[in-house]
Amino acid sequence: VMGRNVFTTVSQSLAPLKLAIAQALTRRSSKFWQQRPQALATLQGFSLGEFIEPAPQPLLQPTATLLQVTQVFAECTPDFFFISGDGTRLEGIVTLTDLLRAQAQNLPPDTPAEQIMTKTPIAILASDTPLVAATVFRENGLKYLPVIADQDSRRIVGFVRARKLMARVLQEMGTGPSGHG
Repeated sequence: VMGRNVFTTVSQSLAPLKLAIAQALTRRSSKFWQQRPQALATLQGFSLGEFIEPAPQPLLQPTATLLQVTQVFAECTPDFFFISGDGTRLEGIVTLTDLLRAQAQNLPPDTPAEQIMTKTPIAILASDTPLVAATVFRENGLKYLPVIADQDSRRIVGFVRARKLMARVLQEMGTGPSGHG
């Protein structure tokens, strides 16, 4: 009696795992850059410093309330802010999506930012290359990457935008806005 539905139930239960594995294999495919030699060469010709922008201001405290975070988003244009208790170390990041999610969950206005932020977000080092940044963007589906001085101090240097990196690569390859080639 139970046997008829066991395989269907197991198959349905494992479907998310199958999808996650397939996505991970696609992201990690070594063929990606091999199939894009011009983009690879272009990225290797840049320095990461060309793309680093200052950290969005203000840096928020982990104890900042949801109300305070909402006010910062209302008054400032960035779509994300770094969380830093000491004003130098990257502890987290809070995005506009995080804020809207918290509000949709009806969290109290005094909820601390540390409860809605992404803790210890993926970051790249200031000494990394644009190729590393492009790979991290691609593998993680991110729009912005915090840049830190080193893993130990996690001292905030700034951030890199995926869009800016992509536009510059396309421009250099002659297929960007100025080169429609």
